[in-house]
Amino acid sequence: MSRVMELICEILRYAESAPTLAGRAVPEIDGYDTDQVHYHVHLCEQAGYLEASKPIAVSGGGLRYARLGRLTWQGHDALERLCR
Repeated sequence: MSRVMELICEILRYAESAPTLAGRAVPEIDGYDTDQVHYHVHLCEQAGYLEASKPIAVSGGGLRYARLGRLTWQGHDALERLCR
């Protein structure tokens, strides 16, 4: 699966708008299927942009996250640099 920077930005904006540090559910984002969204959440976590729950492996080799946490310092920097 290829990386889609527009989707990365949507995820970072969503995480930034979380009202508490407890985070919230992974969003459904128009134009992207569940596998794409969760793959990009994984990329964001791997890059150190955000905190997320421990992923659960699903059939077909995909990952699912229950919750997104807050943006990290690097996540705020990435949001400013890549998405504004």
